[in-house]
Amino acid sequence: MSLSMGIAFELEDSPALAVVIEVLDEMGIGHAPGLEAFEADVRDGIASLVSVMHLGEVLALRAPRDQEVNMVPAIEAELTLLETKGSMPGVFAVLRRIEQAMVANRAGRFFMLFAAEWAEDEEVRFSYGSTEDLIAMLSRPGGWCLRLLDLRNGMEMNSIQYPFVFEVLVRGPKGTGAIKPIP
Repeated sequence: MSLSMGIAFELEDSPALAVVIEVLDEMGIGHAPGLEAFEADVRDGIASLVSVMHLGEVLALRAPRDQEVNMVPAIEAELTLLETKGSMPGVFAVLRRIEQAMVANRAGRFFMLFAAEWAEDEEVRFSYGSTEDLIAMLSRPGGWCLRLLDLRNGMEMNSIQYPFVFEVLVRGPKGTGAIKPIP
């Protein structure tokens, strides 16, 4: 089991995809389009999200760029350095650049996906907000995981039991930063 990370766009915002791909290339982030690019144990769940949220495009994110290695381990390493040494993760700059590209293309929102396993009918953790809200959440201990405390031994641990979807509400001409109802 490996962790998957992806980005998804609404059908109407699919034209922004080309610009976001340029940003990912510029920032050294690998990507592959379509459900087939994700690990087999998350495809059904992502397909369900795409259907329910009327999404048009989905990209699996990878690092390093020239390999078919999921991006999650690289981000986890960056977030650990943030927590232990205060080093600012490069993924934050990537998220901010993606938002800028979306604003420039009058796109309203995009979705960040994190999962280890994801069945078609499985409930997921869901949140929404601005790019800065996502960055703030990722900056906290545990990042996108659930941070648990074992009261028997005082040990903290991250749970990846539930897939996590964060809807980034883009601010700009079309994106208002306000909550958009699910269609």
